[in-house]
Amino acid sequence: MDQIPFFQPYEKLNHWAQRFPHRKALSGQKLGSRKSAEFFSLTWGEVLERVKAYGSHFRSLGLKKGDRVAIQAKNQIAWVLADWAMNSVGIVSVPIYVQSLISEVEYIVKESEVKLLLTDSIHTELSSSLNQISLEDWDIEAARCIGQEFNPDFLPRDEACTIIYTSGTTGDPKGVMHAMQGISSGVQRGIAYLRIHSGDQLLSYLPLSHIAERVLCGFLPAYSGASVAFVESAEKVVRHIPEIKPTVFLAVPRIWDLMALKLKKEIESNPMLQTRLESIPRFMRPWIFGFMVRRKLGFSRTRMFFSGAAKLNRDTAEYLKEFGIRIAELYGLTETMGLSAFNNPKRPVFGSVGKPYPGVSLRLMSDGEICLKSDHHFVGYYKKPAETAQVLREGWFHTGDIGRQDDDGNLYITDRKKDIFKTSNGKYVAPTPIEFQLKKHLGIREVMVIGENRPYCIALASVDETQTSLQELAKHLEGVNSILPAHEKIKTLGFMTRPWTVDGGELTPTMKLKRQQILTNYSGIIEDVFSSSKGVLLVETNERINRAHSRVQ
Repeated sequence: MDQIPFFQPYEKLNHWAQRFPHRKALSGQKLGSRKSAEFFSLTWGEVLERVKAYGSHFRSLGLKKGDRVAIQAKNQIAWVLADWAMNSVGIVSVPIYVQSLISEVEYIVKESEVKLLLTDSIHTELSSSLNQISLEDWDIEAARCIGQEFNPDFLPRDEACTIIYTSGTTGDPKGVMHAMQGISSGVQRGIAYLRIHSGDQLLSYLPLSHIAERVLCGFLPAYSGASVAFVESAEKVVRHIPEIKPTVFLAVPRIWDLMALKLKKEIESNPMLQTRLESIPRFMRPWIFGFMVRRKLGFSRTRMFFSGAAKLNRDTAEYLKEFGIRIAELYGLTETMGLSAFNNPKRPVFGSVGKPYPGVSLRLMSDGEICLKSDHHFVGYYKKPAETAQVLREGWFHTGDIGRQDDDGNLYITDRKKDIFKTSNGKYVAPTPIEFQLKKHLGIREVMVIGENRPYCIALASVDETQTSLQELAKHLEGVNSILPAHEKIKTLGFMTRPWTVDGGELTPTMKLKRQQILTNYSGIIEDVFSSSKGVLLVETNERINRAHSRVQ
């Protein structure tokens, strides 16, 4: 395996502060602001001074090397400053999703023995013995330490420097431990392969508690010198892209779907524009018409477009490609630092997540399970040696994902091993590919295929009633069923118009289905769908939904 020089993030920050002391490093808004003019920024010189001040303030509170500090806050400059400062004084960072239920927050801070929680809002439900400080107050308090003498004190490079809790789709979340040795090598390989440089502009809007966003907009800027602009949520990102003009952009499939839908509607509502577009040969559209579209969306400088967290709709990818937006799908898990496989941004293979990331070895087991090995993988689950031994064997991480490779070595993810179920007829069903086909209809927000120990399968969905109708759903279901084998066909699609959410208990903070929770919450509704003779069925009533959700409280 290639030898990568080791650096602590603080050492690289010091390098950029000396080389580009007056160059913009980080920019962001005051949380809750809608005005673009209220963006403020810090130079690399100012970033280093803030990180030193944050580190000094951690020490002034009596925190010692090896102590754990949690961050639960929206994307903002102070988030990454605190993260980098923890590295500089040997504190173990524990990021927590903003959307996490209070019970999950309580579990995480208790298990990881957190000494301090930096947060957007104080949790009165948590133990009074836990020190909580709002991130806004923390930034003000730490500013008083600017100018103080500061000497870094790092953890050993092979010890856990961060504990990242998985979203817990089937039980309590597990604390994934990463060491700085792996972070340093994994990030630097990506910088070299993708040619990320100090002139790049990144945009952070996905949760920084998620490994992919933390790598892209936390560690990568520290190691590459790229600038980052922070927007507090995905809901606000679209209107800020044109002013930030990112050179690298990562989105989840739903955002790409919405961009494609918005673009399609604008073109269809403008007959003159539509006529001009249709007059241009398809292969020339990315050059002639594509630049205008990319400039309008804010992608005039973007040279790499990425998608991750779920499978990208091929129709969406093909449509955006016509305008020069070539989306490369990625694959990774919290345990692999989110860096397992990715497509070449210039020549993405649709439907595939590409080839193994530099420094990653891949093999498929007899049942199709994907196993990975790399020096940037996690060092274990916190306080869970048995669970660690179950998935980490002889250096190979058993992902639990099922996949296949084509003749060129491109990897295709087909399902999660634990999600596959058997019908009462003895037939195995992989629900994820069916759910993907169903979600190609933009009116279907979320959907779950159900059929374990049943004679046939049904689906339960949350739909956006402004984007579909009963007739459209029925037609879409008929189309999906036409390509499925008999034992996978959906007998009835039961749907509700209420969104599935993290607070409602249907989704994890990373927007994955909590399958067991859904089965429990909607058990009565599910029985109605199984007994229905209709192809499509509206299942919700306010009383029944409220009763189902009372089980989450």
